[in-house]
Amino acid sequence: MPPLPLAPAVQSACLRLAASRGQLRLALRGPETPAAGESPPPSGWTGLLAVPAVRVLRDAVRNWWTQHPWHAAGSAAATAVNAALQPVARRHPWALVAAALLAGGLIAAGRPWRWRARLAAGSAGSLPRLLNEVLATLPVASWLVLLATLAQAVAPATPGAAAPAAGPAPTPGPAPTPTDP
Repeated sequence: MPPLPLAPAVQSACLRLAASRGQLRLALRGPETPAAGESPPPSGWTGLLAVPAVRVLRDAVRNWWTQHPWHAAGSAAATAVNAALQPVARRHPWALVAAALLAGGLIAAGRPWRWRARLAAGSAGSLPRLLNEVLATLPVASWLVLLATLAQAVAPATPGAAAPAAGPAPTPGPAPTPTDP
């Protein structure tokens, strides 16, 4: 059977609905292809990277991280965590969100950013005492070896340097004045 013809009022409503849907698609996704000679406006991360200072900062952080001693361990840990959590995220995404919420709550409740101040405040009076105890347990011979090593490092390294003469060194002073008898 051929489709029944639509009434003109229904036909115009369908055309308006299709035009409205097209405008919504255009507003949500943007144009499918940019016009010739135009590039799409930068947005999100791309727009942020268009700022030269942000690009320089990103490259500096990336270079710092690649040279950091923990880079290899961090990359290995990220790979392991990714491999372990991807199946969980596919099967139970809400459980993963709940676990992340719980971890964030524990971090916020623990306030690790304040631990350093507490440790510093608690050990402020005990650090000199601890240093005194450590230095008191060292034998005198080790102090003498340390002082001899420092003296050799400070002494001139030239082999032909003359050793200082024994006794007091003469001090220059004003020339003697002749006395008349």
